[in-house]
Amino acid sequence: MSDRIFHYTTTESLAYIISSRRIRFTRLDQFDDVLEARTIGQFRFGEMLFASSWVASSVEDYPQWSMYGDAMRGVRLALPKDMFEWHDFIAPPEHFALRTYVPMPMSEALGQDFMVHPFLTTSDFCKPVAYVDDVGAAWESRTWTDGKDLVSDDPRNLACFKDKRWEFQSEHRFVIQIHGLRKDSLAQGPVTPNFTHFDIPISQSALQSLEVTLGPLRTDADRLIVDALLAKYAPKATVNESSLLGAIRAKRR
Repeated sequence: MSDRIFHYTTTESLAYIISSRRIRFTRLDQFDDVLEARTIGQFRFGEMLFASSWVASSVEDYPQWSMYGDAMRGVRLALPKDMFEWHDFIAPPEHFALRTYVPMPMSEALGQDFMVHPFLTTSDFCKPVAYVDDVGAAWESRTWTDGKDLVSDDPRNLACFKDKRWEFQSEHRFVIQIHGLRKDSLAQGPVTPNFTHFDIPISQSALQSLEVTLGPLRTDADRLIVDALLAKYAPKATVNESSLLGAIRAKRR
């Protein structure tokens, strides 16, 4: 796989990403495939795993443009897979003190009512999605009960299974796990965080290496908007025309 990763999105999302220098992670139960909102026992996986979806292929993809690229008038972003900056996780007193890492400053990983689960290693943050016949069976085969607790080698890996009907996407994902923190000592089971999106900063060097491909049905106005956004927020980024420009006829309304 290349050292770059690709994301089809709208011009509005491009504006947010480059102005805030952040990538949005969405809670799994908010994704377009309702089968991803899984619950096993007391652990509501779909409510505690957050993902950002990308593709590894540099070849432009018709379905991606159509479904996520604003009906082919949006943009495709290309960024390095190591776009995030890793920081040491400073564990609260009640947690293990092993050296672990988070892809954001510690001030953003631990809030008053939530905690981002740290990683033991900074490698393999971006993983390919596995397309299976039964997502529920794939999840259950990778979890087990230890006393009253549900255990998995790494629950984040569970977010990389999707039904085979989505195989055409050839998706890759960055995944983080976030738990809400209990305010009531009598509460049972994991706590769902009270938000559906979580934004992680990308490095300045990653932003400077950004490549933007315009949608194959872009208008002259779309090009002007993208050029203006990049000039203001990412002047070192490059912008390219789609290889499909002129090869697709816009549908008549």
